[in-house]
Amino acid sequence: MSGLRPRNPQIGDRAEYLGTFLLSWLAQAIPIPRQEDYGVDFRGGLLWEDGQSMRIGRRFAVQFKSNKQTLFEPVGKPVKRRGKKEWNEKRVRWLLGRPPHVVDPTPLFLGHVDVTAGSLTLYSTAPMWNARWLGFPTEVAFDPTIWPPAPSGLDIGKHPLRLDDLNVVYPKGFPNPAPGLAKRVTVPIGPPVVELSISTAAAPNASQLREQIVRCLDEWIQVDTLNRLAAMLEVPVCFWHAGWMLNEPPDPRHRESNSYASTDPSQGLPAAEVEHNLRPFVQAWDRTRQAQGQPSMLRPEFHQNSMLAFAMSNPAARAAAVDTLRKSHPSTSAVKAP
Repeated sequence: MSGLRPRNPQIGDRAEYLGTFLLSWLAQAIPIPRQEDYGVDFRGGLLWEDGQSMRIGRRFAVQFKSNKQTLFEPVGKPVKRRGKKEWNEKRVRWLLGRPPHVVDPTPLFLGHVDVTAGSLTLYSTAPMWNARWLGFPTEVAFDPTIWPPAPSGLDIGKHPLRLDDLNVVYPKGFPNPAPGLAKRVTVPIGPPVVELSISTAAAPNASQLREQIVRCLDEWIQVDTLNRLAAMLEVPVCFWHAGWMLNEPPDPRHRESNSYASTDPSQGLPAAEVEHNLRPFVQAWDRTRQAQGQPSMLRPEFHQNSMLAFAMSNPAARAAAVDTLRKSHPSTSAVKAP
């Protein structure tokens, strides 16, 4: 009740207001109340013009910052707790969806708001999923000054991230890292994918430009949605774009990808679980090939093997177990078998 408020939070508030205002030109704008803020300032969905209506499209999230240096600070950097510095491991696990946190299915963009210029630039975090399959990095940093690699051509053989020793990053010393990858993982995310300003929305070609930017974001959201689906299924793969023009839709044919393997199933990559999760997708792809007159790419036993090995090995026992579950359910009387 002092009638005073710190100056810096007020600057950040103005940045969030401006960022949400600019995004409302393209999307259903839903700012996250500060009381519910856990690292994301905005959630919404793209708005597509559909006759006299606006149709909601793909969902996405944005973290706003007015200070670009703060926006790209390493996630997981040491914080002071109870008089001593500790690694902020929980932030890294939240970012990459590592247990006990879960993968957020909503693609995340980093948004730099320039209050003076009245503009917003958005950076895609899609390449960061390369870091997830390394294990448990101590820190994750985003570098907007380096283009993500094109391993299939231009930058063949180039790694999609950089590993830095902590004693190089923190020459004056650092806390003991938690078990896992005691490195800083620097992810090249490249320059912004979209830039908006108040003057953009008022330009003579604003309608055409708006449609173009919506299509641009739609492609980036699709790419990162694939990453998040793969992470939820524990399938070790990452998709990104290696080159793009500002405010222009990237060519889907130029998507890049990288896959990973681990000899240690405890790292969340047991081969049996990956197969279990992928089998329905692979079967659907191969059956579609055959339905369209193309030969099958799979051995016959792949289709014959059920995901539920128990059902194949002892179908009578499974049927009895399922029947017991159905009969014991409190609402069984209201449900009939097909």
